[in-house]
Amino acid sequence: MNPITQIIILLLVSLTGNIYAQKMHESFPFSKNGKWGIYNFNSKRITTTPTFDSLGLFQIRKSDEFLFAIAKKKGRFGLIDDKANTISPFEWDSVFLAGTKENAVVQKDSLLGLIDTRTGDVLHRPYFNTISDFPKGKTPLAIVEKEGRKGCINIKGEVVADTKYDSIQIINKTSRHLELILYLDGTQKFMNPQGNITADIGFEESLRRKNNPFVVALDRTPVDCIYEQKEKEENGKKGVELIAILKNENRDTTGVYFIPEIQEVVSVEWRYSFLKKKKTISFFIVKKEDDYGYGETYFGVVDTKGNILTFVGQDNIIKGDANTHYWLAEDRGKFGLISASSGKMIVDTDYDSIDFTSFENYFYVTRGAYTGYISVFGQVLLPKGQ
Repeated sequence: MNPITQIIILLLVSLTGNIYAQKMHESFPFSKNGKWGIYNFNSKRITTTPTFDSLGLFQIRKSDEFLFAIAKKKGRFGLIDDKANTISPFEWDSVFLAGTKENAVVQKDSLLGLIDTRTGDVLHRPYFNTISDFPKGKTPLAIVEKEGRKGCINIKGEVVADTKYDSIQIINKTSRHLELILYLDGTQKFMNPQGNITADIGFEESLRRKNNPFVVALDRTPVDCIYEQKEKEENGKKGVELIAILKNENRDTTGVYFIPEIQEVVSVEWRYSFLKKKKTISFFIVKKEDDYGYGETYFGVVDTKGNILTFVGQDNIIKGDANTHYWLAEDRGKFGLISASSGKMIVDTDYDSIDFTSFENYFYVTRGAYTGYISVFGQVLLPKGQ
């Protein structure tokens, strides 16, 4: 079989697996009159009536595909499964995730500990003042602090390094090799993830290890896009002619574009090709005044040929930072979503509010009496008709 064909088949299998995994996730929280319940997206039924003070999105553990969510009842936090069964009793001041779904951080009397997200078992009693996120990898470790002294624990809550060090660095050289650098009273030690000291070294050796070829620093120097625009009429249509210059690594690229029936280009959006090592302009966010002389202004997205990607009828388009993959569109006080990669509307402007969440591919929305979530795949995770 052709190697390229094999790669395409593998990509299709991977994509199909991702879609299937998405369909497996069918339970979602929703709110009515200040209380939270569970809505089943597949059956379109409310499976748990709203009784919780708050309820987070259900999370899937990678190790066993078990579903759990952080919930609040009578002012205390705990964990439940997708059938609303209690996993961890509602006895915590706070519960939150820290880079992994295998455990959760719990807080009680201002101290932090760990619990298992499937069984609710306490992996480490609340003892620490802070617990860092567990980074991704085969041996995830978290840095903990107690009364100003640093230590380290693994994902099972086991202490790898006691809380006695001035500071700790985690060096992840490759996906299979990880070391700790421990600093105490001016001395430096290297420790492996099992808690064994591998070297007690001086500054020069420490510097050499930290600058080994496996440690790569990426230069993220921004590349500017400079553009000018002016009014122009072409083929009987009035619009804007725009000259844009992209500052690429090797040489600048210049483009001239005509966008009909608009008054102004608000911003120029570009994307970077790792294959060609080059930036190219993808589309423009544009502004247009209404056709009836009322003085109202509308926004939309067009491509470099002037084709409309998102209807120029939005009251506003709200962009996030450079890492935001979706933009908010506002139309007559209602909100929707635009894809920052395609420029097209992916969620219609039907919602009273849309807020970004820390969960990939989900947004926190309000519509009428209900509050809940929508996905970027077009799934409305709220009871229908509300």
